[in-house]
Amino acid sequence: MQGREATELSLFQSGVQSKWAYASLSQSLDGYRLRQLLNVTLGIWVLKEPCLCDVDPFNKTSVILSIETNDGTHTITFVFSDGLQGVSTLMDHRIVYLPTPSGAWYFEKLDIGREYRLMRWSAPEVLRLSIVFGVAGLTTGWHSAYVTGISITGNDLGFPISPQQIGESIRLRVNP
Repeated sequence: MQGREATELSLFQSGVQSKWAYASLSQSLDGYRLRQLLNVTLGIWVLKEPCLCDVDPFNKTSVILSIETNDGTHTITFVFSDGLQGVSTLMDHRIVYLPTPSGAWYFEKLDIGREYRLMRWSAPEVLRLSIVFGVAGLTTGWHSAYVTGISITGNDLGFPISPQQIGESIRLRVNP
């Protein structure tokens, strides 16, 4: 996409029953890999194709691209958003809105460990890390988003790590 090799998440939204459609890539982490993840900053390039549905300035959430972590108790969702920014917390769910324009590649940095520390949540023993793409029920047609160039910087352990040490395989799960 636009001269980059990337993972594409595509959905067709029929509009039947006005339900959201989702696609996600997920991986569970534990032990050493999870400790590493909580001590680094993840960098990721994302591109969300523009949607005609986004011309309404009051409706900027018809197509959602996010990175989500879930440890069974706490959820952190980093939402790549055209219009929303800031942080929202409700009970054990923290949503971090990252200003990310549609239609162009954009690089974002995520610090999952920092979010756990800010919330004073204990480090989890197991964590599911997911890339989630969703399309609202009335937003009919084909929609796509892309991710590439995941990088890892910094750690408190004093030695470099590679993405392969965090996790080599990601499996695709499409939710109807």
